[in-house]
Amino acid sequence: MELHICDVSDWALFNAIALTLEQELNGKWLTKADGLDQRYWDLAVDGGVITLHLEHYLGIMLLVENEPANAQLDAQLIASAGRVLEPYLHAEPPPPPAYKVLRPKLSLLRLVFPVLLRQVPLGLIAVLLLFMAVSPQGQQGKAWAGAVSGCVVMALLASRIVVGLYRRTSLKVDRSGSAVVAGVQRGYRTPQRVVISCDFARVLSFRTFIVYENGKLLVACHHDGVQDREAAYTLAVYLGVTAFHESRSQGLRKVKAPA
Repeated sequence: MELHICDVSDWALFNAIALTLEQELNGKWLTKADGLDQRYWDLAVDGGVITLHLEHYLGIMLLVENEPANAQLDAQLIASAGRVLEPYLHAEPPPPPAYKVLRPKLSLLRLVFPVLLRQVPLGLIAVLLLFMAVSPQGQQGKAWAGAVSGCVVMALLASRIVVGLYRRTSLKVDRSGSAVVAGVQRGYRTPQRVVISCDFARVLSFRTFIVYENGKLLVACHHDGVQDREAAYTLAVYLGVTAFHESRSQGLRKVKAPA
Protein backbone atom coordinates (compact mmCIF):
# COMPACT_ATOMS: atom_id res chain seq x y z
CA MET A 1 0.00 0.00 0.00
CA GLU A 2 1.39 3.40 -0.96
CA LEU A 3 0.69 7.07 -0.27
CA HIS A 4 2.36 9.44 -2.73
CA ILE A 5 3.11 12.63 -0.81
CA CYS A 6 4.69 14.89 -3.42
CA ASP A 7 6.86 14.98 -6.55
CA VAL A 8 9.63 16.98 -4.83
CA SER A 9 12.83 15.02 -4.11
CA ASP A 10 14.06 17.46 -1.49
CA TRP A 11 16.05 16.14 1.48
CA ALA A 12 15.11 19.02 3.79
CA LEU A 13 11.42 18.44 3.02
CA PHE A 14 11.94 14.72 3.67
CA ASN A 15 13.46 15.57 7.08
CA ALA A 16 10.50 17.79 7.94
CA ILE A 17 8.01 15.08 6.97
CA ALA A 18 9.95 12.51 8.99
CA LEU A 19 9.90 14.74 12.07
CA THR A 20 6.16 15.31 11.69
CA LEU A 21 5.48 11.58 11.44
CA GLU A 22 7.65 10.80 14.46
CA GLN A 23 6.04 13.44 16.67
CA GLU A 24 2.42 13.23 15.54
CA LEU A 25 2.22 9.42 15.40
CA ASN A 26 4.50 8.92 18.44
CA GLY A 27 6.63 6.53 16.42
CA LYS A 28 10.19 5.25 16.78
CA TRP A 29 12.69 5.03 13.94
CA LEU A 30 13.99 1.53 13.28
CA THR A 31 16.09 2.18 10.18
CA LYS A 32 17.48 5.28 8.46
CA ALA A 33 19.12 4.22 5.18
CA ASP A 34 20.38 7.02 2.93
CA GLY A 35 21.94 6.63 -0.51
CA LEU A 36 23.00 9.05 -3.22
CA ASP A 37 19.49 9.48 -4.66
CA GLN A 38 17.33 7.31 -2.37
CA ARG A 39 16.27 7.29 1.27
CA TYR A 40 14.40 4.57 3.17
CA TRP A 41 13.38 5.31 6.77
CA ASP A 42 11.31 2.74 8.70
CA LEU A 43 9.06 4.03 11.51
CA ALA A 44 7.43 1.71 14.05
CA VAL A 45 3.87 2.89 14.76
CA ASP A 46 0.97 1.17 16.55
CA GLY A 47 2.26 -2.35 16.07
CA GLY A 48 3.20 -1.85 12.42
CA VAL A 49 5.92 -0.28 10.30
CA ILE A 50 5.63 2.49 7.74
CA THR A 51 8.47 3.34 5.35
CA LEU A 52 9.15 6.92 4.31
CA HIS A 53 10.86 6.79 0.93
CA LEU A 54 12.54 9.41 -1.26
CA GLU A 55 13.41 8.62 -4.86
CA HIS A 56 15.15 11.05 -7.19
CA TYR A 57 12.75 12.23 -9.96
CA LEU A 58 9.82 10.41 -8.32
CA GLY A 59 9.45 12.39 -5.09
CA ILE A 60 8.53 11.37 -1.55
CA MET A 61 6.09 8.59 -0.65
CA LEU A 62 4.95 6.33 2.17
CA LEU A 63 5.09 2.56 1.79
CA VAL A 64 3.16 0.21 4.08
CA GLU A 65 3.47 -3.54 3.68
CA ASN A 66 3.64 -5.31 7.03
CA GLU A 67 4.53 -8.95 7.57
CA PRO A 68 2.48 -11.03 8.16
CA ALA A 69 0.01 -9.42 5.78
CA ASN A 70 -2.60 -7.30 7.53
CA ALA A 71 -4.62 -5.16 5.10
CA GLN A 72 -6.65 -3.54 7.89
CA LEU A 73 -3.55 -2.43 9.80
CA ASP A 74 -1.92 -1.15 6.61
CA ALA A 75 -5.02 0.90 5.77
CA GLN A 76 -5.18 2.36 9.29
CA LEU A 77 -1.52 3.39 9.18
CA ILE A 78 -1.90 5.00 5.75
CA ALA A 79 -5.00 6.89 6.93
CA SER A 80 -3.28 8.13 10.10
CA ALA A 81 -0.20 9.24 8.20
CA GLY A 82 -2.32 10.94 5.54
CA ARG A 83 -4.10 13.05 8.16
CA VAL A 84 -0.91 14.37 9.78
CA LEU A 85 0.81 14.92 6.41
CA GLU A 86 -2.02 16.93 4.86
CA PRO A 87 0.10 20.14 4.68
CA TYR A 88 2.79 18.31 2.70
CA LEU A 89 0.60 16.58 0.12
CA HIS A 90 1.46 17.71 -3.41
CA ALA A 91 4.06 20.17 -2.12
CA GLU A 92 5.63 22.50 -4.67
CA PRO A 93 9.38 22.60 -5.35
CA PRO A 94 11.15 24.64 -2.65
CA PRO A 95 12.43 28.16 -3.39
CA PRO A 96 16.17 28.81 -3.65
CA PRO A 97 18.00 28.28 -0.33
CA ALA A 98 17.36 31.02 2.19
CA TYR A 99 20.04 31.09 4.85
CA LYS A 100 19.28 31.42 8.55
CA VAL A 101 21.87 33.66 10.24
CA LEU A 102 23.06 32.04 13.47
CA ARG A 103 26.01 34.39 14.07
CA PRO A 104 26.05 37.80 12.33
CA LYS A 105 29.11 39.21 10.61
CA LEU A 106 31.02 41.52 12.97
CA SER A 107 33.38 44.37 12.27
CA LEU A 108 37.09 43.63 12.80
CA LEU A 109 37.17 45.56 16.08
CA ARG A 110 34.09 43.83 17.53
CA LEU A 111 35.42 40.48 16.37
CA VAL A 112 38.95 40.73 17.76
CA PHE A 113 38.85 43.06 20.78
CA PRO A 114 36.63 40.97 23.15
CA VAL A 115 38.70 37.85 22.40
CA LEU A 116 42.00 39.62 23.15
CA LEU A 117 40.56 41.25 26.27
CA ARG A 118 39.64 37.87 27.78
CA GLN A 119 43.20 36.62 27.31
CA VAL A 120 44.97 39.57 28.97
CA PRO A 121 45.70 37.69 32.25
CA LEU A 122 47.21 34.74 30.37
CA GLY A 123 49.21 37.13 28.20
CA LEU A 124 50.63 38.89 31.26
CA ILE A 125 51.67 35.55 32.74
CA ALA A 126 53.46 34.62 29.50
CA VAL A 127 55.28 37.97 29.35
CA LEU A 128 56.33 37.64 33.02
CA LEU A 129 57.73 34.14 32.50
CA LEU A 130 59.66 35.17 29.40
CA PHE A 131 60.99 38.29 31.17
CA MET A 132 62.22 36.14 34.07
CA ALA A 133 63.90 33.78 31.59
CA VAL A 134 65.96 36.55 29.95
CA SER A 135 66.65 38.44 33.20
CA PRO A 136 70.45 38.65 33.87
CA GLN A 137 69.89 38.04 37.61
CA GLY A 138 68.22 34.68 37.05
CA GLN A 139 70.00 31.32 37.40
CA GLN A 140 70.54 29.35 34.23
CA GLY A 141 68.38 26.39 35.28
CA LYS A 142 65.51 28.60 36.37
CA ALA A 143 65.84 30.72 33.23
CA TRP A 144 65.52 27.62 31.05
CA ALA A 145 62.44 26.45 32.98
CA GLY A 146 60.93 29.94 32.74
CA ALA A 147 61.52 30.05 28.98
CA VAL A 148 59.85 26.67 28.45
CA SER A 149 56.91 27.64 30.67
CA GLY A 150 56.57 30.95 28.86
CA CYS A 151 56.48 29.22 25.46
CA VAL A 152 53.84 26.77 26.68
CA VAL A 153 51.67 29.61 27.97
CA MET A 154 52.15 31.53 24.71
CA ALA A 155 51.03 28.47 22.72
CA LEU A 156 47.96 28.12 24.95
CA LEU A 157 47.25 31.83 24.52
CA ALA A 158 47.46 31.56 20.73
CA SER A 159 45.14 28.53 20.64
CA ARG A 160 42.56 30.29 22.81
CA ILE A 161 42.65 33.36 20.58
CA VAL A 162 42.14 31.23 17.45
CA VAL A 163 39.25 29.31 19.03
CA GLY A 164 37.69 32.53 20.35
CA LEU A 165 37.83 34.17 16.93
CA TYR A 166 36.33 31.10 15.24
CA ARG A 167 33.42 31.05 17.69
CA ARG A 168 32.62 34.69 16.89
CA THR A 169 32.90 34.50 13.09
CA SER A 170 29.73 34.68 11.03
CA LEU A 171 27.68 31.51 10.61
CA LYS A 172 24.59 30.79 8.55
CA VAL A 173 22.82 27.60 7.45
CA ASP A 174 20.03 26.77 5.05
CA ARG A 175 17.22 24.25 5.53
CA SER A 176 19.28 21.42 4.07
CA GLY A 177 21.95 22.01 6.73
CA SER A 178 24.49 23.54 4.36
CA ALA A 179 26.72 25.77 6.51
CA VAL A 180 28.73 28.87 5.61
CA VAL A 181 31.34 29.94 8.19
CA ALA A 182 33.06 33.31 7.70
CA GLY A 183 31.88 33.31 4.09
CA VAL A 184 33.35 29.85 3.37
CA GLN A 185 31.11 26.89 2.48
CA ARG A 186 31.77 23.95 4.81
CA GLY A 187 31.55 20.34 3.71
CA TYR A 188 29.03 19.09 6.27
CA ARG A 189 26.39 16.66 4.94
CA THR A 190 22.91 15.72 6.18
CA PRO A 191 22.12 17.16 9.64
CA GLN A 192 21.12 14.43 12.09
CA ARG A 193 20.13 16.42 15.19
CA VAL A 194 20.75 19.57 17.23
CA VAL A 195 22.45 18.94 20.59
CA ILE A 196 22.94 21.11 23.68
CA SER A 197 25.79 19.94 25.92
CA CYS A 198 26.76 21.36 29.30
CA ASP A 199 30.42 22.26 29.84
CA PHE A 200 31.10 22.24 33.60
CA ALA A 201 34.72 23.23 33.02
CA ARG A 202 33.47 26.62 31.81
CA VAL A 203 31.20 27.43 34.73
CA LEU A 204 28.02 25.83 33.41
CA SER A 205 28.45 27.01 29.86
CA PHE A 206 25.96 25.50 27.39
CA ARG A 207 27.24 24.72 23.90
CA THR A 208 24.89 24.09 20.99
CA PHE A 209 25.96 21.91 18.04
CA ILE A 210 24.50 20.74 14.76
CA VAL A 211 25.46 17.08 14.45
CA TYR A 212 25.97 15.93 10.85
CA GLU A 213 26.68 12.50 9.45
CA ASN A 214 30.31 13.56 8.91
CA GLY A 215 30.99 15.79 11.91
CA LYS A 216 29.49 18.46 14.14
CA LEU A 217 29.39 22.24 13.97
CA LEU A 218 29.47 24.54 16.99
CA VAL A 219 26.62 27.04 16.80
CA ALA A 220 26.72 28.96 20.08
CA CYS A 221 28.07 29.11 23.63
CA HIS A 222 25.81 30.60 26.32
CA HIS A 223 25.09 30.53 30.05
CA ASP A 224 21.29 30.54 29.83
CA GLY A 225 19.90 27.00 29.65
CA VAL A 226 16.31 28.05 28.96
CA GLN A 227 17.33 30.39 26.14
CA ASP A 228 19.55 27.69 24.65
CA ARG A 229 16.77 25.10 24.67
CA GLU A 230 14.38 27.47 22.90
CA ALA A 231 17.02 28.40 20.30
CA ALA A 232 17.98 24.74 19.77
CA TYR A 233 14.37 23.67 19.31
CA THR A 234 13.74 26.48 16.79
CA LEU A 235 16.90 25.57 14.86
CA ALA A 236 15.96 21.86 14.85
CA VAL A 237 12.50 22.62 13.44
CA TYR A 238 14.12 24.79 10.76
CA LEU A 239 16.47 21.94 9.77
CA GLY A 240 13.76 19.28 10.03
CA VAL A 241 15.54 17.32 12.78
CA THR A 242 15.13 16.82 16.54
CA ALA A 243 16.82 18.78 19.34
CA PHE A 244 18.40 16.97 22.29
CA HIS A 245 19.95 17.91 25.62
CA GLU A 246 23.09 15.87 26.33
CA SER A 247 24.43 15.04 29.79
CA ARG A 248 26.85 12.42 31.07
CA SER A 249 24.38 11.05 33.61
CA GLN A 250 21.26 10.85 31.41
CA GLY A 251 22.63 10.76 27.87
CA LEU A 252 20.45 12.33 25.15
CA ARG A 253 17.05 13.74 26.16
CA LYS A 254 14.67 15.22 23.62
CA VAL A 255 14.08 18.96 24.01
CA LYS A 256 10.39 19.75 24.31
CA ALA A 257 8.65 22.60 22.51
CA PRO A 258 8.73 25.90 24.46
CA ALA A 259 5.59 26.52 26.50
